[in-house]
Amino acid sequence: MKSGLLWFLGGVRGLYNVNHENWDILPDTYFYFPSNFNMWLQLIINRPTFCCAIYNTKIYKSVPYCPEKYGKLHDVVFMSEIGMNGDLIFLHGECVRWRQHVKSDFNTLKTGPFPDEILNIILRLKEIYEKECFKSKNNKMWRNIIFKTLLFNFSLFLYQWSDLKRFWSWDEFKEQMIRQGIFRKNDYILFDACIDLLLNPIIRKLANKYRRKYSRSYIYRVGALA
Repeated sequence: MKSGLLWFLGGVRGLYNVNHENWDILPDTYFYFPSNFNMWLQLIINRPTFCCAIYNTKIYKSVPYCPEKYGKLHDVVFMSEIGMNGDLIFLHGECVRWRQHVKSDFNTLKTGPFPDEILNIILRLKEIYEKECFKSKNNKMWRNIIFKTLLFNFSLFLYQWSDLKRFWSWDEFKEQMIRQGIFRKNDYILFDACIDLLLNPIIRKLANKYRRKYSRSYIYRVGALA
């Protein structure tokens, strides 16, 4: 998706990615996320958003919406739970035009994200992954180590994006994740020793592998028989 442009329109400031040009037709490819491998793929490939994913409406309606527990980032868990309960596809290419108004809730930190909300999100993602391992009976040690590394990277991203240094230092937040049972002290020892030189390079190679493995193609209906 193209980066946002800051426009001034009628005295109201907003964030846009729109312009006066038409986009090219979407690629004829997408990522396929099976439900028994969903959480793994969401973290190692990319997390689908509402507007760029296709899923079963019945599943969408069955998943609880919990902004009171996860705050303004509740959609992170919501999309993960949709993928846990059924297969989904993640469209490639530019397919959404968006605008963020200056009065949007995302333009203020007064309403969060707050530390407890971020901790709830990270814990829930771990729980979803553990359910996947149980369903698929695939709980190999190497996969768990890689997933913990992915979750740790995502935790740091959420910490920085949410500006949680307002409340806790990164070390304090790491301690809270141990108290919540998300990580153990031994996990941090492993990350300190290996995350940059070994684990993250492995993740980059695996990400390319899974992008190829879980990419699919389709034929456009319009003109397909021409």
